[in-house]
Amino acid sequence: MHMNTGAGPSFGNPPVVETVLSVQFDELRSFRTVHFGNYHETVKDRFPIAEDRPRLEPVSESFPRVPLRPTLQISPDSGSPGRVWFRDAVDGCLMLQLQPDRFAFNWCRREGEDYPRYASNQPRVIEEFNGFREFAACHGLGEVKPNLCEVTYVNHILPKEGETATECFASVFSGIHWQSTDGWLPQPPEVVSLNRVFVIGDQKGRLYAEASIANERTVGDLIGLKITARVIHKDDDDLGENLDLAHEWVVRSFVSLTEHQARHERWRQES
Repeated sequence: MHMNTGAGPSFGNPPVVETVLSVQFDELRSFRTVHFGNYHETVKDRFPIAEDRPRLEPVSESFPRVPLRPTLQISPDSGSPGRVWFRDAVDGCLMLQLQPDRFAFNWCRREGEDYPRYASNQPRVIEEFNGFREFAACHGLGEVKPNLCEVTYVNHILPKEGETATECFASVFSGIHWQSTDGWLPQPPEVVSLNRVFVIGDQKGRLYAEASIANERTVGDLIGLKITARVIHKDDDDLGENLDLAHEWVVRSFVSLTEHQARHERWRQES
């Protein structure tokens, strides 16, 4: 398996198991549940399977950051349409997601299938999104106005033979050391996690890195690492350029977060 994104190093054995390229846009107030079916008619030759899903909450990146306080969360109107997955097959690895304010293209790894390069996925999501824009115009839903681009990579990091997931955590991520000032706390901890947020460029958005230990039935304990970059999209911005910026931050942050030795020994970094 080979990963070469064009925005960073390539890996012979990358740990990525899922990627999501997403565009959030201003709510289409005229969108109704029936439009999911109408839209499916335009893509069912490529994505024949439709599955209903709960709607995702809208996201925003404000500067300065609004402090998090316990507040009453206002969800979209319970009568508004939810979200639909359009899959390429019952157990397929490609999928579109649609709700009245979001459009996404997913890839999930299946055994024996190569990781698709971002260079091929990026033009595809833009092509599919433009198709949805045409659909919206033809059905009187109004202009689809993007406000946020999002790229997410989900990685599964497997411990080496004889290595615990907690030991793997410290050897993989930079700046992690299991120690206490007086030696009283037993090391390593039983449960560990990582949660870091970084500002992208000149307040263009934010990058979120989250890692924790999980258990998968077929492989046992592993580290789940989710990296998401959100780039604010303005009216005059180029959609492809903002997706590229989000992707670059995801790929380069993976390098910054992990140890040199881990990248070369575990995932065969090639450049």
